[in-house]
Amino acid sequence: AKRPLVQFAGNSQTIEFTTAMPLIAKIQVGPVHVKYDIRTEADGKKRLLLYEENVTVNDYLSDMQLRHAADARVLIEALEDLRFEYLDPESDAPELNWTSLWQSQNVTDLPRAVRISYRDKKGRPGVRVIARIHQGDRFTEDR
Repeated sequence: AKRPLVQFAGNSQTIEFTTAMPLIAKIQVGPVHVKYDIRTEADGKKRLLLYEENVTVNDYLSDMQLRHAADARVLIEALEDLRFEYLDPESDAPELNWTSLWQSQNVTDLPRAVRISYRDKKGRPGVRVIARIHQGDRFTEDR
């Protein structure tokens, strides 16, 4: 089944978006569709995979194009836990509203930030990273 190109979507195990900044060196120009996916193997081991494909303005992606195992790059071979969460742009300190699901077809409907929680082994402390998403004039200052 075909679906329109996603601007930004995610849940606790997957995040995908369209960007003008490719991460994989072989992709040199134009927008790319990126997907980070936490995959649990048959033996219970979890891996973080990266999929990245060039797209065109009128491109439509089928569900299978970015999900074929041969297209994936393994970023983390073995991990205990990794989660994505999304900050509602309407929330403000001290009441920050983090959610585990985000879907947007519109480039102006992005979360304010993505929180990534990662732990590589049981018993070891986890790491939490918050990446702010810059969107047009949302971060410009009045002068």
